[in-house]
Amino acid sequence: RTFAASQAARVRELAISSDPWDSDDGPEFSMPASPGSSERRHLKKFLQSITGRYGNLITAWRKSLDRNRDLVLSFDEFCIACAKSGFDGDAVALWQELDLNKDDSITMMELDPVPATALENFKEWAYEEFGGPKDMFEAVTADLGRSSEREVKRSEFINAVLRLGFPGGEAQAAIIFEGFQHDGALHLAGLEFLEENPFKRSLMVNPDNPTFLRDARLRQLTEQRRRAEYGKLRTIRKSFREYLRAKFGNLLRAWRKALDPTGEMQVSRQRLFQAARQLGWSGDLKLLWKALDTDNSGFTSLDEIDFPAAQAIAQFRHWATNFVKTRAFRSRARASSVQVADDLRAAKPMAHIFGSMDTGHHGRLTLPQFLTKAREMGFRGEAHQVFHSLDLNGAGFVTVHDFSFLDGWHPPAWLYAAEDHEAVEELKSIILKKYGAMIQCWRRVLDVDGSNRVSWEEWTSACK
Repeated sequence: RTFAASQAARVRELAISSDPWDSDDGPEFSMPASPGSSERRHLKKFLQSITGRYGNLITAWRKSLDRNRDLVLSFDEFCIACAKSGFDGDAVALWQELDLNKDDSITMMELDPVPATALENFKEWAYEEFGGPKDMFEAVTADLGRSSEREVKRSEFINAVLRLGFPGGEAQAAIIFEGFQHDGALHLAGLEFLEENPFKRSLMVNPDNPTFLRDARLRQLTEQRRRAEYGKLRTIRKSFREYLRAKFGNLLRAWRKALDPTGEMQVSRQRLFQAARQLGWSGDLKLLWKALDTDNSGFTSLDEIDFPAAQAIAQFRHWATNFVKTRAFRSRARASSVQVADDLRAAKPMAHIFGSMDTGHHGRLTLPQFLTKAREMGFRGEAHQVFHSLDLNGAGFVTVHDFSFLDGWHPPAWLYAAEDHEAVEELKSIILKKYGAMIQCWRRVLDVDGSNRVSWEEWTSACK
């Protein structure tokens, strides 16, 4: 602690004396040194120090560096680890060398990306495929035909995880084994560092404790009940949707005619119960509401009833709005009366879109006419889906009234946005750099209320 305090004091001194805003010329910035430059000598010396003591970085990380198991090192943790490992270099210089993004923390990825990537892949695989390291280890021993065993040898572990689908390959499996093994074998207790569930962690360390075993059985029963309830929710949602399709032909028609005839684009619990009774549906209304109000907002929306249709018409509305706005912008140079007319169209774009498609002024559009005009005007979404969703009476044609109900709807941006796979990879990279592991970002930033789900509002707030 004294060592950590003295190093922290040095950091504060250095920060004050080298304040980049203290000169008249303003701050100067430089790119971080490459891993192969002489500026990385402190890191090389540090890695040699800790691997010399613990054998490899993962073992050092879990036994000495990451004392609170959050997969991120604070400056205090870092300094204590330097002292314990016998590192006699400049800890302040090393910290500045590693903390490139200046967030007052470093991750294993910043120390050495090879074992960090292996650990990230292994942990993500263990949770996605088995629910965590404890259940993964039990799957390994079952694969080996020794379910009661609590330790496995190197070759057994590597071959078993590869058979079970570990995506990291033999090299990463070997890194994981070396990072968690003890006396040449991997034990169940050795993986407790990766276990997020405190109960399971205790059970891994004390597998024969009768209290833990009793609690384990209770938790297993709870999980079985949870899965049974999820199955009931899925079944009743499917039953209600099939009932609506049989009665109205498609779900959007049922939504507009029976569930949301006023066009509010959301339905309360009371309204859903009333509509279901009027339709003669005889299922469990309370269970149905629980199945449909998936975000616990107190309302159910079209996307929770019929996601494909909701997405299709949301994309169509977004395209139509932009189409009309573009035309209104181009008309700014015209006479003021024309500009006013364009502004009115922009306020209610769907009527204008219908008029642009109905070039023959028939007051209706058949499916072939709609598909042709949508393509000519630049709509690239699911035009078939849009047409059948808008055809309120199933008559084979749509009118301006069928279009206009979309003017009062303001769908969330995620419903009409195009997929951006590059942005997904960029976000993953940011998360790994900042938090070291996906699960850490999920628990600390995304799922802050512990509900195991993230709403659109939570998602946008976290991304910002």
